[in-house]
Amino acid sequence: MEAPSPFTLKPTLNDNKIKLIKEYSKKGNNEKEDKKITLGIINDSFQIYIKEGITIYKGLFNLKDLQEKDKYFRMFDTIEEAYNEILPSFNENQYNIINEGNNMILNIEIEHSHKKNTISFVLEKNKINKEDLIESLYNLTNKYIKENNGLKGDILILSNKIDNLDKKINSIESKIDLIINNIKNKEEKKEKEFENVLKNSKILSTKHQINLLKSWLPFKNKINCKLIYDAKRDGDSARVFHSLCDNKENTLTIISTSDNKIIGGFLSQSFGVNKGDISDNNSFLFSLNYNEKYPSLNEGKNFVYNKNEGPIFGYYCIYIKDNCLSSNKNYYESYTTRYDFGNRNSSKEHYFKVNELEIYQIYE
Repeated sequence: MEAPSPFTLKPTLNDNKIKLIKEYSKKGNNEKEDKKITLGIINDSFQIYIKEGITIYKGLFNLKDLQEKDKYFRMFDTIEEAYNEILPSFNENQYNIINEGNNMILNIEIEHSHKKNTISFVLEKNKINKEDLIESLYNLTNKYIKENNGLKGDILILSNKIDNLDKKINSIESKIDLIINNIKNKEEKKEKEFENVLKNSKILSTKHQINLLKSWLPFKNKINCKLIYDAKRDGDSARVFHSLCDNKENTLTIISTSDNKIIGGFLSQSFGVNKGDISDNNSFLFSLNYNEKYPSLNEGKNFVYNKNEGPIFGYYCIYIKDNCLSSNKNYYESYTTRYDFGNRNSSKEHYFKVNELEIYQIYE
């Protein structure tokens, strides 16, 4: 037997135009409900419905589709002729159905010229939508009319209820679309705001630097940020730094040094949460001169809290002093086995003045 040849069949809603209908039922050994199969002709195409419970799988294909998959069908001039050739396979139960994800595969075994060939049709799961729901209600109404000619008043009430339901569904759909669009707009706006805020930085000068910092941050969702401390704008004393930054989580510190380095660090915990040494597995240090991110752990500490000093990362790996803009006692570890902020040939502690210091709070 030749390997099955799959068709991908698109759903159609033109159910009222089907002719030459045949219906079959199929039930597997471990299945609770019958699979009801409806075959028919619509215009110049062959349509298949498979209903399983309340779920419907649909497929539509034309004569050319069949002829491309099996040369035998090239002898037929109309889809009706091909349809009549397929029907015996159903009458003789020479078919099977397989559920595969959101699709259903119908395999039909056709015998011709003393050979058996299996053609597989991939039927797509039909989504429940307003049109199908309203059509089903109207069909039930028509059936009710035929069975109960004397109950015109009740039928009129039912028809009005269906019309009202249609209006309510349209209203709900509009509200859902509005909510989805609002969510998308907010996400896009949040993404742009993050970049726009950092574009105004007096330290960062390129989009590459912004994207690099963003890629290092431990967030899965789209993020935004706010500048909460600027040493030149707000004042460079330790007192001002702690008054504006303590008890704020997810902070990104960016420092421009007098020796033309751009360094800094990220801390997910609050600066003042423990009033002492802070352990933070999400924290890191970085150098934008070398485009490198470093773990800030040093002797079990990621950040040291000192109310009389500025931010201190990785147990004095980056140390910002009180009055940092005028102090020449700020320093970083210039060359260890863990960090590389530059000046490899200098002493372990490299002193500098702060040109700019900005701290941003990051949020999702």
